[in-house]
Amino acid sequence: MRHQVFGIIALLVIVYAAVGRAQLEECPKEQDTHVAWLLKHDDCEKFYLCSMGKPVEMSCPSNLLFNLDTWRCDWPENVDCEGRNIPEGSNSTTTTTTTTTTTTTSVPPIEIPDEFLPNGCPLNPRIHWLLPHETDCNAFYYCVWGELIMRNCPPTLHFNRKLQVCDWPWAAGCPATFNKNLTSRLSLR
Repeated sequence: MRHQVFGIIALLVIVYAAVGRAQLEECPKEQDTHVAWLLKHDDCEKFYLCSMGKPVEMSCPSNLLFNLDTWRCDWPENVDCEGRNIPEGSNSTTTTTTTTTTTTTSVPPIEIPDEFLPNGCPLNPRIHWLLPHETDCNAFYYCVWGELIMRNCPPTLHFNRKLQVCDWPWAAGCPATFNKNLTSRLSLR
């Protein structure tokens, strides 16, 4: 009897794991605002961030790839692209060429909201918007239905408020000393 109970529990765990993995293929219809859902993209340097049940395409900073083992942007030598499209010049473990190519990518324009709530989030909750943390260059806030949810960039990266992405510290523009006036830091200039 005891073995049957353990067998049933093991089967339930396997079924739960399979269902849980299947759910990672699409954004949940109802999403807990304190949990960031990330989805696999066909391109190795991109991923999807679920926002209000819809996938929003995101890109890793230049020269980084999205690691499906850690669910973070990472150095190419640490990433197995697992059949995803690999950008030219990356050194992913599945890449067979060692050619180095310098590419220039254009960043799509960011839609700046017209109206904001007092906390810096857009009045329109359907606008995807990120805000810098007050004192930590690695942290940022994700606006979800007018509420600030704190997130962190991968280690060694800083939040770039103008591009709304995690970026190299030298490119992110996070000041060495912080201004106590949050409203001036939250505005895009």
